Amino acid sequence: MSMDKKNGRKLEEAAVAYTPSSTAQARQNIEHIAAGKFKQTCLALLDVVAREHKELIVTKHGKPIAKLVPIESDEDQEARILAALHGSVTFLVPEDELLKPVVDPDDWQVIREGRSYHD
Repeated sequence: MSMDKKNGRKLEEAAVAYTPSSTAQARQNIEHIAAGKFKQTCLALLDVVAREHKELIVTKHGKPIAKLVPIESDEDQEARILAALHGSVTFLVPEDELLKPVVDPDDWQVIREGRSYHD
């Protein structure tokens, strides 16, 4: 086997084409672009990623080296978090008990005025 003189890696290993079909990214249909092409079209690709909310994998010699992802809006992030949490909480008391005021409504005036309960 021939060797890469700069760093001793096998040329065959360095030249192996990246096969996205075996990765999770391929199942999500994430596009791949060579680093040189990315460099030439970077600004336009940034616009596409932002506009279409798609991820992009940048490759060098067929191997992934970077992933360009769109920024998630606050609303989208909140919706994603709430969806992930949905159904994950178990209440140990009935809902009416959970929502019942902690303090008797007659005591609110006392609390607002800063008086003690024993005045």
